[in-house]
Amino acid sequence: MTELSNNPEGGTGLNGALQPQTTKSAETGIKWKRNTRLEASLCGYRIWVQNEILPYELPAFPQRLFYRNAGNTLRNGIEANVNYALSTHFRIFASYTLSDFRYKRYPAGARDFAGNRPPGQPLHHLFADLRYEQQSGAYFILNFRYQSALFAEDANTVEIADFTVLNVKAGKEWQFSGFRIEPCIGIQNVLNSLYFSNIRINAAAGRYYE
Repeated sequence: MTELSNNPEGGTGLNGALQPQTTKSAETGIKWKRNTRLEASLCGYRIWVQNEILPYELPAFPQRLFYRNAGNTLRNGIEANVNYALSTHFRIFASYTLSDFRYKRYPAGARDFAGNRPPGQPLHHLFADLRYEQQSGAYFILNFRYQSALFAEDANTVEIADFTVLNVKAGKEWQFSGFRIEPCIGIQNVLNSLYFSNIRINAAAGRYYE
């Protein structure tokens, strides 16, 4: 009901112009495991979307989200994961996502967004987690995340810059009498990266930045 409830015509009642979104998808992949030290997976997919539903804003109704159908979209993607024990105490987990999404058909009045990328979708996303753990329960975690640039609107004229974030965390786990206590301390964004944590897609009057 979220998408249907706001009527862009300004009147009461549901948004009768909104059509349901339908998808067809194909996916293939492989998983590999070697003892308990190494696990890896790789998959690729293709998704055909008709009448994709996207949010947008109108200047006459600030802070209100409306929804419309964005024609047809083709989504191609790759997802890869690796979980590897470097030694008894060190383990690394890494994941990579490639999201190559494109509008195949998207007429919008006198404009046509065919070939553009849907807003809010980065092309590349990389995550890595390095852990050091002792049998005593003490641990140290180094967390890395990279996200490539993305667009804020359908026209692909407003680009949100890529960013890298590094976090650290340390703590220790104690168990006694059926209880578990885990005090920890962490530092977020060690590199002091400047980035936008939330983007308002297709916002009115250029209010893309939350």
